[in-house]
Amino acid sequence: TIHIRCGQHEWTASRRYSEFAQLRDAFVRIAPSDPIPLLPPKSCWGRILDEQYLERRKLALEAFLHESMSHRNLCGSSEVRAFLQVPDEEPPAPPVGEGGIDDDDDVPPPPPPA
Repeated sequence: TIHIRCGQHEWTASRRYSEFAQLRDAFVRIAPSDPIPLLPPKSCWGRILDEQYLERRKLALEAFLHESMSHRNLCGSSEVRAFLQVPDEEPPAPPVGEGGIDDDDDVPPPPPPA
C-alpha cells in the first residue's frame, strides 16, 4: 500500500509488483531518451523465505517511485495519476520526499528529507 501525502491531502493506493513493472514500461514509452530507474528483481520465493529480501525490495520500489517523480516528463503523466489513484481534485503528483509505501504490498514509507 502506498501512502500519498500532498499538502494537506492524503490517500492510499494498493499496488503489486507487476503494476510497478507496467508503470516502468509506460515511463519508457513516455520518455524513451530519459534514464528510467530500474526495478528490483522479482523472486517467487522471496516473500515466503526472507523478510530482509522483502525489506530491500520494498526500499528499492520506493526509490524507483521517488526517482521517477523527479522526471518532469513523468511525474504529472496520466499513468502516474492512475497508478497513485489520484482523485480528480488532487494535484498531479506528490512532491519528492512525501508519501510512502507500506510493507504489506512490497513498498515502504519514504526516507526522511535530508
